Amino acid sequence: MQATILHDVTGEWLPMQAAAHALAVSVDTIKRRVKRGELPARQEPTASGFRWLVYVTDAAPAAPADMPPVQAAPAARATGPRAAGRCN
Repeated sequence: MQATILHDVTGEWLPMQAAAHALAVSVDTIKRRVKRGELPARQEPTASGFRWLVYVTDAAPAAPADMPPVQAAPAARATGPRAAGRCN
């Protein structure tokens, strides 16, 4: 088995809120990606329990590659009696 070596990829451990900001996604998205194993995460002890840290690299995509691009919603069409010209 050979180890994969990544060159010129640097990153840092960030709290979930900071990781969400760095990747321009919501904290819920960060949690989902951690749960699916897409982002490495670890717990750090604190005085009142622990906090989660997420490893964010400068090469981390803002969205998964297999996700289709967001399309604009179609324009709303007027409905009702005024739109049909049936209003007195």
